[in-house]
Amino acid sequence: MQHDVIEVVLKSGAKGLLLNVPSASAVGFLFNFRAGDRYVSSRNKTETAHLMEHMVLGANQHIRSARGFTAELQKNGAYANASTGRVQMTYDALCPVFEWERVFGLLQDAITAPLFTEEEFIAESGNVKEEFRDHMNNHSRALWQRLDQVCGCIVPTDQERFKLMKNVTLRNVRDHYKRTHTSKNMRFIIAGPIGSKMAEIKSRLESWDLPKGEYLPWREDEMTAIKPLFVKRKGVKNIFYNFQWIFPYKMDTKQQDILDCANHILAGTLFSRILGEARERGLAYHLWADQYTQNKYSVSEYGGQVSADNAQSLMEIASRHIKEIASGKLSDEEVRAAHDYGLGKIQMGYQTVGSIMRYYADDYFFHGSIEPFKNLTSRINAVTKNDVVEIINSMINSGHFGFAALSEGPSDIASQMAQPFDLY
Repeated sequence: MQHDVIEVVLKSGAKGLLLNVPSASAVGFLFNFRAGDRYVSSRNKTETAHLMEHMVLGANQHIRSARGFTAELQKNGAYANASTGRVQMTYDALCPVFEWERVFGLLQDAITAPLFTEEEFIAESGNVKEEFRDHMNNHSRALWQRLDQVCGCIVPTDQERFKLMKNVTLRNVRDHYKRTHTSKNMRFIIAGPIGSKMAEIKSRLESWDLPKGEYLPWREDEMTAIKPLFVKRKGVKNIFYNFQWIFPYKMDTKQQDILDCANHILAGTLFSRILGEARERGLAYHLWADQYTQNKYSVSEYGGQVSADNAQSLMEIASRHIKEIASGKLSDEEVRAAHDYGLGKIQMGYQTVGSIMRYYADDYFFHGSIEPFKNLTSRINAVTKNDVVEIINSMINSGHFGFAALSEGPSDIASQMAQPFDLY
């Protein structure tokens, strides 16, 4: 969707992007704070941030219950939600154009004047516990949490977080809100057909009653290589696996584009190298590849689940194709096919204000950069065969390798599956 981008710096210290999308029929909002788990008062109170996020879009000075707030916000089909990560906390909403002022006002009330009542603290504590009970049945999630821990991340597993819930008090929640929800610590993106409304939006944002505070520094751990990790889980007959390479540096945009292309060629579709061969041989139903970048490191990771009978053969396929690309066995046609796929995904994927906001959010909320959307096509097409070969070699030669497996046993399965990679 065609759109224009304007960065706004408020007198209060808050910053954000206004995206004018003339053809849109909805208005979207993202309000972001560095208020995640990394900013709680102590490690044994990790769930403070998560609990606070559950409560902000609840009772406030104008609507005295969470149910009442939700009913008022959603009565014409609007949507609102919130999420908490290790660093960031984000509130997002979407509404029809005709009621953007009303929804904007409701979000302002919720974020600037939450009540944090004892009644809702008790209720949301119960809801968070139920959320964790649900997560505990997610074996892939349990595996990557343990892998992150042993690679150096100071982050509790869902089981550990469940136990830590008892340490959090309502006062902790209120204190965390005061420390993190300040105007200088707020970033935002608002998108929709707002060309004639930008002055009004800026004026409304200037009226938000938040203390000035400070823009909190980005907090993260350093990650390193590990020996094969086995996580025993009774009753899990399939093997859930995750292997990753940790690059000891922050990737720039071009490097991320190249790694995206490499991962797509290896495992992006049913005709990719690893997944395509595995499917043809009846060895695996699905596997995935992903990558992400932090300030001090970047990660390329792969994962999925496989039966014990097929596990070794699947890893031999994965290792062989990764090594073949590193040796230069990659055709220009494969890279062009990845370009075509990526370009098609762009045309299909960025058709809503929500998708356009998310495109800008990753970089803007991370380090304040604005990567022009109009450059995305040329960025994809700029990736060459040599680029892909070079980054896979960098991954193998300078990346820190980690392999993890979760199942009911045997305990040496992770070591066996990791053998074809020859990195231990």
